[in-house]
Formats: sequence, C-alpha cells, structure tokens
Amino acid sequence: MWLATVSGWFSVVVDLERPDCMLIRARCRADIFNLFEANQDLPSIERPTSDESRDYRWRMSIGRADWVQLAARLAEAVDYSNFKNAVHDQPDQLNKGRAYLAVWRVMHEVQIAEGPPKAAKAKRARRRRK
Repeated sequence: MWLATVSGWFSVVVDLERPDCMLIRARCRADIFNLFEANQDLPSIERPTSDESRDYRWRMSIGRADWVQLAARLAEAVDYSNFKNAVHDQPDQLNKGRAYLAVWRVMHEVQIAEGPPKAAKAKRARRRRK
C-alpha cells in the first residue's frame, strides 16, 4: 500500500521475515522518523533502520494491530481540503511537491484514458425522463 501523507510518503507491506508484522518503508529519513516519533506509544513499533542496498532506504516494522491503529491515526489527522497545498505547508516535505504533482498527473491520465463511466450516463438519462 502506498500512503502519501503530509508527514511523508510510505510503502507498507507484509514483513516477510515476520508475517505477523507490517514493514513500513520510506525513501526519506524525515518521513520515517516523522511517523516513528508521532507513534512511539505503539508497543510494537520499532526504530527505523536504513539500508542502501534496498529499494526503500528506510524501514521499520510494526505489529499488525498497531499498524491498524497507526493507519487510523493518519486518517483521523486529515484536516485539509487540498493535499498538495497541505504538503507544501510542511517545511520538511517541500522536496515532494513536484513528485506528488507528477503522480497526480500520471493518475489523471489513467482517469482520462478510462473514459466516462457508462453506468453514470445511463442513470442520468433515466432521471431526466422521470
């Protein structure tokens, strides 16, 4: 799962070495430490480590139940109506503005390529007839 948050960009996967845990990965030190420092009260969260040989340099493990709680906290913290602007307001996240815009553009292209939803057209036409 990819998570783009105002505190960082994360990839969360099952920890293959410990299937009862999740592995939270980040490309930037600030991101992983933002998450770690804000959630140190979760008993299973482990201090981040780095490994230059990995695709995501920064990693930390967390138990599944604590991961669910951490993810809920991230969801509850959403207090903005424009994500890219909210990221821009975070000094340690300014390095991601262009990257998030690039992701937005690519996903917008996917949306356009999909075309309009056929079911929505049919529903609108039925409503107009009534």
